[in-house]
Amino acid sequence: TANPTVSPTANPTVSPTANPTVSPTANPTALPTANPTASFSPTTEFLDVLERTAAIDILRSISEIDITQMKDEDPRFKAAIWLMEKDQANLKVKLDPPDHRQIHGEFVSANRYAQRYILAVIYFALNGNEWAGAASTADGNNSFGGRKRRMRGDERINEIMMDKNMKIPSKAKPHRRVLSEDSDEPKHPFLSSVHECNWEFVGCEMTVIGIDKEGNKVRDSVVKNIVLPGADSNGENPVPGRNVSGKLPGKELGKLKYLEEITMNHNKLAGSIPTELMALDDLYWVDFTGNDMTGTVPQFGEGLQYLYMGDNDLSGELPAFEESKEYQMTHLWIYNNNLSGSIPATMGTNMKHMTMLLLYGNELSSVLPSTMDMLTSLTWLDLASNQLSGNLPDEFYSSTSLENVYLNYNWFWGNVRPRIKNLVNLKELWLDNNYFSGEITSGYRFLEELTSLQLHNNSFTGELPEVFCDLVNPPSGAPLDVTLNCNRQLHTEWQDYVECNCCTESQCI
Repeated sequence: TANPTVSPTANPTVSPTANPTVSPTANPTALPTANPTASFSPTTEFLDVLERTAAIDILRSISEIDITQMKDEDPRFKAAIWLMEKDQANLKVKLDPPDHRQIHGEFVSANRYAQRYILAVIYFALNGNEWAGAASTADGNNSFGGRKRRMRGDERINEIMMDKNMKIPSKAKPHRRVLSEDSDEPKHPFLSSVHECNWEFVGCEMTVIGIDKEGNKVRDSVVKNIVLPGADSNGENPVPGRNVSGKLPGKELGKLKYLEEITMNHNKLAGSIPTELMALDDLYWVDFTGNDMTGTVPQFGEGLQYLYMGDNDLSGELPAFEESKEYQMTHLWIYNNNLSGSIPATMGTNMKHMTMLLLYGNELSSVLPSTMDMLTSLTWLDLASNQLSGNLPDEFYSSTSLENVYLNYNWFWGNVRPRIKNLVNLKELWLDNNYFSGEITSGYRFLEELTSLQLHNNSFTGELPEVFCDLVNPPSGAPLDVTLNCNRQLHTEWQDYVECNCCTESQCI
């Protein structure tokens, strides 16, 4: 099931290799008290000294810092205090080797104890007491990505949205039921006494996590998904009262080794994207669209398939894509940020599964890589509103999988060649507001799927080919949505306009 009930006594205990084994001694050493900023209360009925020491060792290995030396306001300290002293579940770490005194309470594996702590850290780090809305209010299976938005359009085209008929493919893995509507287990608020896999916004799965001393497989219910959107998939209809804010706890997130998805779009997240998170081997879905995140885009693993980071304040260059790796990336959406530098040539050679590349609204420069034609699955290319320049490379005209291309508001120049006819699947081609020149090719007539062609505000000249009029005003069917600089009255001071005897007033600007 999506949220299995874990019976601690039935599962063999597995201790992380990073944690030292705690052995009982006749006179246990007390916790350090030399210069603590904050300290835990004396041993309570919940934990004896050995259990407490084992618990602190686990938390130390997760956060890579001595929990007892933290300040009171530190989210990690708050999480530790809650887990060890306030959690009504009253969990205790099952000692290894076993101790005969462990007879009262619920004993759990180190993995389970660490997992509950990490989720508590996330709660305290991201203002969890203001996560309004029950699990059922989240946008379930449709809370991914963000609506595609066109920025800085002219008077005629203020905003172009993604084709409403277009469906963003849902993930391929069948177990994705983060906020399962058909689950037998109800969802409970964070920090409830129930199993953390039954907390809202969390999805788990029973997984093999190791092998015990007898060679048997050890299974446990581990966190696979964290989904906490602030609005629906379009950035609209915000969840009332939800205030997910703060910085992501990188070290702790990086210890959720089985995490596959994290979605926190349209919130108020700040700080950088944790490198520890992006390095997780099983992670294949990340959505931080519409936050206030800064820093650079970290290097990500080969298995990541969907990366949505549009509408943030990220800067720097795109990460290098190692030539020796073949990335599984399908959607790369980092639009409306402050990215600079060039588009890596290795993107074409190492990301052959890419279908949608949305980098519009940045400060990318240099030329369009000649390796783009190697993205043989690419259907959607949006590089609008950058500082890209140069001629369109020859290889561009071999990218026959392309359906929607937006290169407007850049510095491209040169001719658009007759070979454009090779892009037979093109539906929309926006080349406006560049420095393209020469005559308009008749190659467009062969693009039978083409519905929108924006060529205005360039330096095209000459007379529109006669065959082009069959597209502008066809004898039957819908006319091509085209804009050209063909209004002579608006271009009396310069000669960069196109003669079009069949164009309508709305098509000439």
